[in-house]
Amino acid sequence: MQRAEEKAKDFETRSDAAIKRATKAEQLLADKESERKAAQSELDDLLMVFGDVESRSLKYKERLKELGENVSDGEDADETDENDEID
Repeated sequence: MQRAEEKAKDFETRSDAAIKRATKAEQLLADKESERKAAQSELDDLLMVFGDVESRSLKYKERLKELGENVSDGEDADETDENDEID
C-alpha cells in the first residue's frame, strides 16, 4: 500500500512538472507568435511605403519625360554618373 502511495505521489509530481513545462511552452509560443505578427505587420507597412515610393518615382520620371528631359531606367544611371566624374 505504501509503495503504491509513493508511486502515486511520484506520478503526481511528474504530472505537475509536465503541466508547468507545457504551460511555459504555451506562453513561449504565444510570445513568439506575437513577435511574428508584429514583424509581419512592420514588413507589410514597409512594402506599402516602398510601393508608394516606386509609384511616385514613376510619376516623376513620366513628368520629366513630358518636359523633354532625358530619363534613364534602372541603375545604369549611377554607373554613368560615376564614370563621368572620373573622366
